[in-house]
Amino acid sequence: MNLSETSLLAIAIGVVIPGLTALLAKLNASAQVKVLLTALLAGIAGGLAGAYAHPPVGLGQWVPILESIASAWGSAIASYFGLWKPTGAAPAVAQATARFGFGRETTPPMQKAA
Repeated sequence: MNLSETSLLAIAIGVVIPGLTALLAKLNASAQVKVLLTALLAGIAGGLAGAYAHPPVGLGQWVPILESIASAWGSAIASYFGLWKPTGAAPAVAQATARFGFGRETTPPMQKAA
């Protein structure tokens, strides 16, 4: 199997997406917000990379764009669990920008006194 330059570009961009997600989501944002933000960023990045290399003119031209989106998504998930999280980079970015971005700030529930 031969990866196209478009897929390689999408994969390279996907490696950066977890950092952008950590930057754009609040520290206490729910996991759903973070996943949706990652999917949105992967869709935008992969879509732009695919459209740049293969402008969509017909129905068959959408396949490279969808492949680029899938490559960016897969790369983002893999790099988060393989690079960003183990090295502590994603939590550090999230901590540094704790009050900035998307998501609702949540406070821990009050615990009952014993």
